[in-house]
Amino acid sequence: MDAAFNLIWQGSFHASGVAEICAHAQVHKGSFYHFFKSKSDLAAAAVYSQWERMQQVVFTPAAEDGPHGLQRLRCLIDTIVEQAHACSDPDHGFPGCPFGNIGQEMACQDEQLQRIMRQIFSEHIDYFEQILAEAVARREIEPGNLRDRAQSIFAILQGGFLLAKVTNDLDCLTRAARAVYPAIQSDPDRTLHCPRQQT
Repeated sequence: MDAAFNLIWQGSFHASGVAEICAHAQVHKGSFYHFFKSKSDLAAAAVYSQWERMQQVVFTPAAEDGPHGLQRLRCLIDTIVEQAHACSDPDHGFPGCPFGNIGQEMACQDEQLQRIMRQIFSEHIDYFEQILAEAVARREIEPGNLRDRAQSIFAILQGGFLLAKVTNDLDCLTRAARAVYPAIQSDPDRTLHCPRQQT
């Protein structure tokens, strides 16, 4: 599954054929269809397997160990940025966020992958929401709609990943990460509405 995941992440789902995946994994094509009915089935399993691995290495330790509240959030985001730097290739550039890449490509094209990507995105946001709840309990940020703020964190980071990929400049991700902290300080539901001018 690692071979399939890497091909889809660094190339694309449509460009990665079953024959290429099998060759990359050094397995016979017949073995593929013994375990998976289709390329979509393999992709869904490979992507979620990679997310489970990332949870074990990055997200769960950050959510359960170490500092608390906003400092925990900083440690998690710093680790995400460090992981991105580790994935950058001097010859081929930065491939972007694997989940963002696949989500963008397949959001409207494959129902199974769409469902898996929605689940993975939601579980990312769950981690951020859990940390924000802790920050509220420690009176580090205002209470309010934590789900929206957690979603904003994810959206800001995904924007940073996309800019870093397109420009091949990981400083874009670093700057996006810094923008997270002002964005979460207040409840997004408490917005100021400018009155319309009378004409």
